[in-house]
This record gives sequence, structure tokens and C-alpha cells, in this order.
Amino acid sequence: LDFIGLVIVYVILAVVFYLPFYLGFGSQAGGLLPSMSFYTRGVLFWIMFAPLLIPVFIFAVWQIVAWKKPGKLTGGIKFAAYTTFGLWIFSFLFGWLASELSGWGSSILANSQVSGMFYVIGSKMVEIGGLFANLQGTSDSGVLVLNSLLRRFAAPGTWLTLFILIVLVWAGLGIYRKQISEKENQITPQQSNSIHAFVLLLILVGAGLTLMPEFVYLRDQFGTRMNTIFKFYFETWILWSLAAAYAVVVLSRSLPRIAYRVFAVSISMVLVLSMAYPFWGLWSKTNHFNMEEMTLDGNAYIQKYNPSEWAAMEWLKNAPEGVIAEAIGGSYTSYARFATQSGLPNVLGWPGHEGQWRGGWYDILSARENDIESLYKTTDWTEAEAIIQRYQIHYIVVSSLENSTYHANTVKFDKFLKIAFQNSAVTIYEVPEISEAGIQ
Repeated sequence: LDFIGLVIVYVILAVVFYLPFYLGFGSQAGGLLPSMSFYTRGVLFWIMFAPLLIPVFIFAVWQIVAWKKPGKLTGGIKFAAYTTFGLWIFSFLFGWLASELSGWGSSILANSQVSGMFYVIGSKMVEIGGLFANLQGTSDSGVLVLNSLLRRFAAPGTWLTLFILIVLVWAGLGIYRKQISEKENQITPQQSNSIHAFVLLLILVGAGLTLMPEFVYLRDQFGTRMNTIFKFYFETWILWSLAAAYAVVVLSRSLPRIAYRVFAVSISMVLVLSMAYPFWGLWSKTNHFNMEEMTLDGNAYIQKYNPSEWAAMEWLKNAPEGVIAEAIGGSYTSYARFATQSGLPNVLGWPGHEGQWRGGWYDILSARENDIESLYKTTDWTEAEAIIQRYQIHYIVVSSLENSTYHANTVKFDKFLKIAFQNSAVTIYEVPEISEAGIQ
């Protein structure tokens, strides 16, 4: 009851404190989808987690062997079966329903008398069902379920790994639950057991986090489970890292001499192999450990390879605050660099990320992108001025990126605006006055 009361208080406070954020928040998240066509091959799962899985597996087995409680495996098998196959059944039922949506919606719309709310529902069912079918590659629910089932059994590495891990961990937790109840919570000299149990819980939660995306994932604008894997695996890495580090120490102190030597050699080899990427990654990123070029300054490359643009960015940092107009383009590129480096707002950053983190708004984003293109391309000053006023633009950047993206027509800028900054590569025009019309 104390715990429930505490949770309620914290939830209420969290909502109240973040209410201004929630009121204007639009998310790209669109609920759960069944993961029918997407699953992780076992070899890839082990490549990802082998340095952590090996010690936690051995730790889980050692718990059962050390306590001589193989009978606890029965409870572990039951729990793992309920969890794994429960998710499996839920996923397949969900997938079957989603596949049938389009047909059901078409049946509703086929009725000539349908109108109002029923028409909207039918249309929505057809739309969602069609999107799901395109994502899965088939609209036949029977084919989808059967093929997904066959693929899972043809490549069982990941779900089978997690099934076995859950069996072992749940069996280990069963040992400690029984022991604590028998001793009425009295701590004994052996009771690092509560710590062992906590580490087993870390392993169990990690197993749950990696098992979930095998059967369901969070829907977003990408349509795949990429972001679900990304976020869930991150958390699992943290939990299993802590558990694996603890397991290595405990096993090193507890295993018999021969078993310890085998374990030490095995885990050492795995750790050495797992360092391949960090070594070669550093080798590449540091330009073969060239100490002369090493720096913690993430902007040093701009200063070195594009000093003219860097000078313009430095000027903007110290200029009066105002909205920037600059070229708009794809994510993880040089677009939006002047706003990024100066800290001044621009009309639009990377459209993909803006849409992703603002929950859509594609009409608004598209309008802004088209307006900036028109601003640079048009020969009509009246049209350009209207765009400037609409977004209260104070600085217009013209560099190689703006020229290559839009073939910028600068005659109108030269005629009606003043040049606030200029060097061999960048010209920044300044708008003398900004309308009070506001940003649309």
C-alpha cells in the first residue's frame, strides 16, 4: 500500500510538472504492432550480446547446480512457456486481426446505406489494413501467420536462447524465494543470496526487453521495429552488463579450479574478440591514432576544412538574435549547419527529424520547405518579401550549399537587402526590419 501510494503521488507530480510539454506534444508513436515478418536471427543476437550472455548463462546454471535444485527447472519451464508462447499467440492473433481489417472495412463500405460514423470507421479499417498488408508483403492472413510460424521455427536462435535463459533464471529465483520463506527473512552467512537474486532479476528483465520485440513493436513513421530494437536493446545492454560483471567475479571465486580455468580462458577469448570493433573503430576515427589531429572539439573539422563557413558561423554567434534562412535537406548532412553552430533558430531544420519528433505535421513542414526554396529561387522581390515577413526572417545565408541546392538568385537580395557579412564562400544578408505579423 505504501508503494502504491508513492507511485500515485509521483505520477500526479510528473504529469503536473510536465503539463506544458504534454499540452503541445505530438508523438509519432502509433501504438503496438505484431512483429510477424520481423525477427532477429540467432547469430546476430549472439554477435550483439555474446560477451554478456556467456557469463550470465553460466551464472544462472551455476545457481541451480550449486544449490542442487534441478527440480526448480520445472517451474522455470512453465513460466518461460507462458511468457514466450503467450507473446507468440498474442502476436499471431493480433496479426491475423490486422490482416482481416481491410476486408471487414470493405464489407462495411459495400453497404450503400452506410454513412456518417460507420463510413469513417470502414474507411479507417481499409486504410490501416492496407498499410499493414503492405508492410508484411501480403494481405492473406492465413499465409502471413503460416509463413511467420515457419520462419520462426527455421531460425529459432533468438527466441530459443531467451526461452532457455528465462527457464534458468526463473528456476534460480525460485530457489531464493523458497529459502527466504523458510528462514522467515533471517539473514544467514550465505546470504549474498539476496544479491544473487537481484542480479537474476536484472537478467530476467533484460530477457523480457529483448523478447518483446520478437513479437510486438512500437509503431512509428518508419513502419519497422528499428526504434523498438534500438531503445529496448540499449536498456538490456545496461542491465546485462551489470549482471555479467557481477557474474564474472562471483564465478571466478566460486568455480572449482578446472572449471574456473575453462571459464577464464573462454570469457577472455570472447572479450578479446569483442574488442575488434572498438579497436578498429578507434583506429579509423583517430586516423591511425594520429596524435596531432586529436581533439575533443567536435567543430574542429569545420575550422580546418571550411574556414570561410566557420567565420560566418562565428559572426552569427555574436550577431543580434534573429531567424535564419538557409538551405533545407536530409538528416545527417550539412544542412541546418548555420543554425546548429550559431544557436539561432532557422525556419526549418532536418524535415525528417522535425516530422519524427513532432508527430507528423508534414503539411506544415512541406509548406516551410517549399517557401524556403521559393525564397532562394524566385526573381520576384514581392514574393520573397512575403516569405521573409511570414517567418520573421532576419538573416539569409547564401553559401555553396544554398547555391547547389537552389541555384540561388541573389539579385533581389543585393538590391533590397544589406550585406551584413561576406567572405570568399559565404554571404549573409540582413533584413533591416521585421514585421510584427508573427510566424505562421
